[in-house]
Amino acid sequence: MYAASGGTLTLNSTLVGMNNNTIIMYRDNDPRGRFMPHSATNPLGYTSAEEAQERGQALLARAVAAVDGSTLLNGLTLNTITPSQVDSVTFVITGDPGA
Repeated sequence: MYAASGGTLTLNSTLVGMNNNTIIMYRDNDPRGRFMPHSATNPLGYTSAEEAQERGQALLARAVAAVDGSTLLNGLTLNTITPSQVDSVTFVITGDPGA
């Protein structure tokens, strides 16, 4: 981002959930297959781009809700400008793409 903006943009992000160098993660209740395309081997998958977007947005909203206001933030808040709106979040999503 910094190079793309000609040196005018810097994004700072706090990695929350650090506990003695261990990252505490959010794990969603929905199986991974709900966030992958529908197929004969994945009947839980989405069937349209709109459904994929809705599911992805709902997943991120649940992840934010699980962290916002929790002790993981150690006194920080996610919504610093407008109450009930998160200003910026960095998500790191892990796992085997075929899982």
